[in-house]
Amino acid sequence: MSEPHNVSLVIDRWIAKAENDLVAAQQILKLDQTCPFEVVCFHAQQSAEKFIKAVLLFRGVSFSKTHDLVDLSVSLAEKDSKQFDSGDLAQLSAYSVDSRYPSDLIVDRSEAEEAVKIASQVKRACLAILGRQPVQPYGC
Repeated sequence: MSEPHNVSLVIDRWIAKAENDLVAAQQILKLDQTCPFEVVCFHAQQSAEKFIKAVLLFRGVSFSKTHDLVDLSVSLAEKDSKQFDSGDLAQLSAYSVDSRYPSDLIVDRSEAEEAVKIASQVKRACLAILGRQPVQPYGC
């Protein structure tokens, strides 16, 4: 098997995982009073992170184990990084850790909806850069 094929397969897997996180965020957001909004935000952040990492792989850019979306986007070529709003990425980045552990983080429905909206925008931008259509999330 050739190296480009292997990279393409790995990129597809990153995209599928990113899709899963976005679907999870969207589905959890449908809950009424019991909706864990911080979990929605966590999955939105994870989705954006995985889409950006797929683009980094596509561009042949190595990346460290970080959840900081702004840092990850800075690693992209200028034409790619212009696709993202750094303020939006910073907002999502805040959910990478604080939403997983006990903290003072309080998230309401509008903030969770905004996180899903931002993640969806990141998805569209990344798929455009990759020249790909969405892949079916695992198990769906």
